[in-house]
Amino acid sequence: MTLQNKKFLILRPKEHLKSSIKLIREKGGFAFVIPSIRIIPISDWSIIDTHIKKLFEGFYDWLIFTSPNGVEIVMNHILDIGLNPKNINSKIAVIGPSTLEKLKNYKLKADKIPSSFIGESLVDVLGNVKNLNILMLRSSIGRKSILDILKSRGANVIDIPVYNVQVVDISKELEKIIYEIDYVLLTSSSIAKSFFSSIRSIPDNLKIACIGPITAETVISMGFKVDIIAKEHTFEGLIKEVEEYEKAKKDENKG
Repeated sequence: MTLQNKKFLILRPKEHLKSSIKLIREKGGFAFVIPSIRIIPISDWSIIDTHIKKLFEGFYDWLIFTSPNGVEIVMNHILDIGLNPKNINSKIAVIGPSTLEKLKNYKLKADKIPSSFIGESLVDVLGNVKNLNILMLRSSIGRKSILDILKSRGANVIDIPVYNVQVVDISKELEKIIYEIDYVLLTSSSIAKSFFSSIRSIPDNLKIACIGPITAETVISMGFKVDIIAKEHTFEGLIKEVEEYEKAKKDENKG
């Protein structure tokens, strides 16, 4: 087991914990879990329902999802109002394999998915978007760069939040375990902000592992060091990067 007895802190929302814990245990590690954010769907769908109707009418050329949360919340709402997601009459683009997998749960496929799992890469794979109608349904704290690039290339973009991210104060929970942890796994910028705002100091032995460059930039902007950045921006990719880090340490010690 490549991560035998290593202790990991997972701060993901409870919806994503089961698979994360399973993977760490399979590698021989221990998972400490403190959900640091809550995903809260919006309560008023009246405006969004107008745009959802247009998806079925073929008005929109593209529907864009940037997270599994967005897919699940929107598709469940579509089912709740008596519509069938399979009748959506627009192409769908997603960011990341976990978002794609969530889409498959509703018997849908993605027409475009970038090889790099960051928003800016999605714009490139869409190709010529001039005069196209694009609907983005995502978090209220979604990065504006995707929106700005699409608009700069002539697209008509409607960007609507379908859920909010609520940061949780986890300071008391962290105090109890932080000195036992080998790695803290940061899977989003909002999780990184929650973690660093809840902790007084970072133990010398604690390694900071980020799921991708955007999260790493957030950590660095707050004045902290990043030890590991996943090349593949998924939880599985993050664990793989930790394995490589551990292997390099062992090889160095042997030398």
